[in-house]
Amino acid sequence: MFSRLKLAQNLQGRDLGYYIRHFDGSLGVIQNSSFATFARTDFPDANIVAYPTWEQVVEATTYGDVDAAYGDEFEIRRITVDHPETSISLRTVAITDAQDAISVVVPWDAPRLLAIVNQVIDNQPEAMTADDVNDLYRLSVETEGGH
Repeated sequence: MFSRLKLAQNLQGRDLGYYIRHFDGSLGVIQNSSFATFARTDFPDANIVAYPTWEQVVEATTYGDVDAAYGDEFEIRRITVDHPETSISLRTVAITDAQDAISVVVPWDAPRLLAIVNQVIDNQPEAMTADDVNDLYRLSVETEGGH
């Protein structure tokens, strides 16, 4: 997710794909997260700036303290759903050739919990996309009397 202003200043007529592949600006991440680790590998020339929370990463990107934010597709899309006004200051970009595998770890002595987790996974008829997860998120917020 890029600050639109910083993106316009830094692109300088270059192709967006080229700019992202060779990104050397400041990149906000959640400290101690998998994306903090991925950022160092995926963007070796970037200045990685770690923040304690995703909300602080988004705020830093919105206000131009960093050029871009790096996180999972679900969190980035959730920003556009929960805060549509950010479309003025932020531009989302999906990196489609990268995947973030999600794992579940349960204690070795919790076979019932493991069985429940496996049942939930087995009952999922197809792989979920970030849009599917966002739809479930919106539904849960509406059910709780939110938005």
